[in-house]
Amino acid sequence: MTLLVNRSPRLFTVDDLYKMVECGILGVQERVELIEGEIVPMSPHDPKHSEALTWCNHLFSKHFGADYLVRVQLPLRLGNLSEPEPDLALLAIADTPGNTAHPTHVPFVLEVASTSLAYDRGEKLKLYARARIPEYWIVNVRDGQVEVYRDPQGDNYGDQFQRSRGEVLELLHLPGRIFPVSTLLGEP
Repeated sequence: MTLLVNRSPRLFTVDDLYKMVECGILGVQERVELIEGEIVPMSPHDPKHSEALTWCNHLFSKHFGADYLVRVQLPLRLGNLSEPEPDLALLAIADTPGNTAHPTHVPFVLEVASTSLAYDRGEKLKLYARARIPEYWIVNVRDGQVEVYRDPQGDNYGDQFQRSRGEVLELLHLPGRIFPVSTLLGEP
């Protein structure tokens, strides 16, 4: 008698994830996100990460507070198999889904990376590109630069470049607000 063994991994849905929390399989305080059906633990925040994210939140709230909500480490529902928690996302106030759902699309996401750099350049970049997020920034505190990804095309971005300390950035679709790279890196 031959047994057939299913060797494909079990992928979870966003609903499965919430049921696991509800049943106590995953703790409410566990830092995980769902990426393409896989439950992925989130990296702990080192001081450089925390400082950079604090300054990014300050800058974006100052520049966009009237028209956009600055969401810090809150879920985005990008399909049935993915609910990442980017370090920062902008959501137009007019597009808020209310308290019944997490947003499904935003014009901009930002990840602060030191130990998570390869993951943010790999899986996260592909996920955001496939979700057609127009602009994605990685605040690379390890190398002292901000990586900019624009123009999603499949699972990548057509326009990619970096800016370093002493340079500035502005969002492509929301121009007119200048962001010093040094401040984004947590160096006021």
